[in-house]
Amino acid sequence: MADALNPFFEKHGFKFIKSRNCFIRKNPAGFDKFGWSTYSLPTGPKWQAGYFEGYYGIGLRNDAVETVSRVTMPIHGADNQRYAFTIYRAMGFQGDYFSFDPSRDRGLCLRFDHLEEDVEETAIRIESMMTNDGFEWYERYSDPVTLSQDLNANFDFLSPNALVNNPQFLPLVAVSAACVAEPERVQTLIGSWLKAAKERDERFADDGQAMAPEFEKKFGMIVQRAREIGYEVAYG
Repeated sequence: MADALNPFFEKHGFKFIKSRNCFIRKNPAGFDKFGWSTYSLPTGPKWQAGYFEGYYGIGLRNDAVETVSRVTMPIHGADNQRYAFTIYRAMGFQGDYFSFDPSRDRGLCLRFDHLEEDVEETAIRIESMMTNDGFEWYERYSDPVTLSQDLNANFDFLSPNALVNNPQFLPLVAVSAACVAEPERVQTLIGSWLKAAKERDERFADDGQAMAPEFEKKFGMIVQRAREIGYEVAYG
């Protein structure tokens, strides 16, 4: 796949990072990323049927938001920290829930006995996806205000989110982005996220895992970190 995609991505300023199985392009705020995962272990019915599958996606790193958010979501290992992304949109994942266009952005399905033609067809689809949707997505979220506004567009962290899927991370990344781009909104946004968390806790009281207290603690850590590096955050 890398060989098939390299001319296209290289033309657009990306460099293939073999150790991470992804293409990276520096931007003023951090970097743009395109990467993929495959499930090619020699086991299971799909392997026995003669194919393997996986998914790919586009990510974006905002260094300032990462610096704030990682105080609550540490990543171990210097290499992992270096290539961590702030937001990521997967294609061919969870029934193409996050695809821009499911007919074009479906996941990987490579047959062993048709590998060359499947790789070629997949590369064409990926290039089309990037040309029609992907590069515009990078441009949109390179604006930190837009990033903050879209992450904080609603306070539903129980449903999959196309930018930050993990429900325990979404509010933290959203508030971190606001600290960087819209510090005057942080007080209100934290209140809204905590209200949503308390409603969730009441709904799932039987599971014994209250999220609101933990979020409140971590929001405080985020605000403190943002202030330490110079952001005048309205909170408290």
